[in-house]
Amino acid sequence: MEVALTALMMLEIVGASRAFALISNAIASLPFSKSMNRTLTQIWSFTALALVLIHLMISTLHGQAHQAAMVALNTFGYVYVIVVITLAPLVAAALLFTRKQRIGALLLALSMLGSFVFGFWYHFLSSTNDNVREVHGPSHSKFLWTAIALAVIELAGALVGFRIYRAIVKSEVDGRR
Repeated sequence: MEVALTALMMLEIVGASRAFALISNAIASLPFSKSMNRTLTQIWSFTALALVLIHLMISTLHGQAHQAAMVALNTFGYVYVIVVITLAPLVAAALLFTRKQRIGALLLALSMLGSFVFGFWYHFLSSTNDNVREVHGPSHSKFLWTAIALAVIELAGALVGFRIYRAIVKSEVDGRR
């Protein structure tokens, strides 16, 4: 929870776009080689696990903001939140520490990308009660900042997932040569 609050404070201090740029640059500068070794795979897997756990904490805070602001989802929204936004990243993170790393990386990338698209649409583009402009009162700030933090962490998670997947596929191809 402390990590999530620190992330929110970072977003507030440097601004959401600057925080996203910092995260993107950090991910892009992480090492990558054609023959990815076991140590590098473990580093990527632990990075992904950290992102998933931070995502879970921020999602929990955002769910509390939903309840406090009395913003209800439709049935599709609830199912999507449970399956794609909550369970899929957790399953993906677990798979990254098994022989099914490639499936885990792809599941992580797709679930985080799906979470980002869903959240971005409902929180910033749609004209529903789930839009940050429609939430008023004491819960507005928490709702807004957790929505922004989720967008940043979900995009970072998708990038890390695709990067791990690409590295695993390349190492499998290089291993066949």
